[in-house]
Amino acid sequence: MAIKAITSLPKVVPMLTLPRPIFTPEHEAFREQVRRFCDKEIAPHHAQWEHDHLVPAELWRKAGEYALLCCWIGEEDGGPGGDLLFDFIVCEELGRVGATGPGFPLHSVIVAPYIAHHGTPALKKRMLPGMACGEKIGAIAMTEPSAGSDVAAIRTTAKEDGDSWVINGQKTFITNGYNSNVIVLACKTDQSQGARGISLFVVEADAPGFSRGRNLDKIGQYAQDTAELFFDDVRVPRENLLGVVGEGFRYLMQGLAQERLLVSVQCQSRAESAFEWTTQYVRDRKAFNQPLSNLQNTRFKMAELAADLQAGRAYCDQLIQLHMVGQLDAATASAGKLWHSELLGRVTDTCLQLHGGYGYMREYPIARAYVDARIERIYAGTSEIMKELTRSMTQPNPDRELIRRFIEAPDTVDAIPLNPMAAALGLKVVRLNSVPREIELAFTPTPIFLQGVGVLQGGAVAGMLDFAMAFALLSKLGPEQSCATINLTTSYLRAAPIGEYRSVAEIERQTRSIAFLRAKLFERCSPETVIATAQGTFAITASQV
Repeated sequence: MAIKAITSLPKVVPMLTLPRPIFTPEHEAFREQVRRFCDKEIAPHHAQWEHDHLVPAELWRKAGEYALLCCWIGEEDGGPGGDLLFDFIVCEELGRVGATGPGFPLHSVIVAPYIAHHGTPALKKRMLPGMACGEKIGAIAMTEPSAGSDVAAIRTTAKEDGDSWVINGQKTFITNGYNSNVIVLACKTDQSQGARGISLFVVEADAPGFSRGRNLDKIGQYAQDTAELFFDDVRVPRENLLGVVGEGFRYLMQGLAQERLLVSVQCQSRAESAFEWTTQYVRDRKAFNQPLSNLQNTRFKMAELAADLQAGRAYCDQLIQLHMVGQLDAATASAGKLWHSELLGRVTDTCLQLHGGYGYMREYPIARAYVDARIERIYAGTSEIMKELTRSMTQPNPDRELIRRFIEAPDTVDAIPLNPMAAALGLKVVRLNSVPREIELAFTPTPIFLQGVGVLQGGAVAGMLDFAMAFALLSKLGPEQSCATINLTTSYLRAAPIGEYRSVAEIERQTRSIAFLRAKLFERCSPETVIATAQGTFAITASQV
C-alpha cells in the first residue's frame, strides 16, 4: 500500500508569543539544531513508520550524533554535559512535527535517570555512554496484565541465586519495547511485603530467557513500538540491581514528578502544533465565499484555544522552572499532568471539528494528533489517579519540608521545628535508617507539658510516640503523602520525670494495604529505661500504593 508522507505540515509563525526566560540563547541555538533534525530525519518518514509500527533503530544513532539523547548526562559519563532543559526542547520539537514514534524523551528523561542515580559505578559506565550515543535504547517495564496503576500488585519476581538474580514474569504496554536493549524492570523480591518488596533491575535484551511478544496494535501513536516482554529464568548479575533491595517502589515514586512533567511538556507542544495547523487551515479553507477564519464561530473557537494555550504555556514553564530548582513535588506535577493532558484532548477535538470532514482523514496531521492525544490521559497515571494525588495539595502538611529532607538526605540530624507541639517538645531528628525503616527522635519537653508533680503529662508521652511513628511512616511513603491518623495503642510503664527523651519507631512490616508500626520512648536516651511503648496500624489507600 502507498504510504503518504507528512510533507505538508503548515509553515506558520507560532501564535504563542509569551517570553520564555527559562531558556538561554544556548538552549535556543540547540532548538534550531533539533528543529532541522526533525524536519529532515523525522517528518518525511513518520508516516512510513506509522505503517510499520516501528521507528528504525538507526534513527537513535543519528540522534546520538546530533547530541539529542540524554542531554543532561555529564561528559564524565559519556553524555553531552548539558541540563534537562535540552531534553525538554527535544520533546517540544518532536511535538511540533507531530512525531509520536521516536521515544527519545522516555529514554532520556525517564529511563536513564534510574541508572544514573541508583546504578553502581560499573553499571553506569557500561550503560550511560551507549544511551547517550543511541547504541543502547532504554525502556521501563512496570505495567503487567493485572497491574497498572496499582504498581504494588506486580507479579514479576526476582530471586537471589549466588552472584545473580533470576527473573520470571511478564510485562505489557512497554514503550520502546521492541527497539529497547536496556530495560529498567520492576520486580518483586519479597512477595510478602507489598510495595516494600519491589526492587529495580537493569535487564539487557541479549540475556538468555528474555523475549518479546507482539508489537501491540494501538488506536493511536502507531509509529511508537509498544510491546509485551517476557522473562523466563532470566539471570542478571548482582550489579544490575539498582540501589537497595526493597527500595524500588520508593525510587519509582521519586521519579514520578519528572515523568509527569515530561507529559505536560509534550502535551503542551502537541496542542500548540494542532492549533497552528488549524490556524493555517481556517485561513486557507473557504466556505460561503469567504475563509473559515472570517466566520464568527471560528474566530471565537480559535480565541478560546489561544487563551487556553497561553495559560498552558505559562503553567508548563512554571512547572519546568520549579523542577529545575528542585521544588516540584509529586502533587504539583500530578496537577500539571492532569491539566495539560486534558488540554491536549480539548484542543485536538476542537481543531478536528474546525477541519470538518477533512479532519477525519489520516492524511491530515490533525487526524493523527486527535487519536494520538487520547493515551496522554492514561499513561504515566490516569486522570483519575492524578485527581487523587492533586487532592493532597488542598490538605496542607506542615511537615512536608522535613520529610523531603529525609528522602534526599537520610543522615540529617538537623533540629527543624515542625509545628507548635513539636516545637514545645523540642523535637530533633537524630537518626533515620532506610533499611529497616527506622527513625529516632529526641525530645526535651518544656514546662507546659509537665504536671504539677513534675512529671510529663500523658498527652505529651503519647505525642512523642505518635510523632516518631508518623515520621517513620511518612519518610517511607514519600513527601507527597500527608500525615493521616494512625490507630495508636500506647502503654505507659511508669511516670516520666523531667529530662531528655528519645523515641525510636520503625515500620515493622507492611502488607499491600496496611503498615504495622511500633515505637518505644526512652528516658534520658537510655535504651534500658523504657517508659512507654506503642503499636499502631496505618491503612494505605490505593492512591498511595
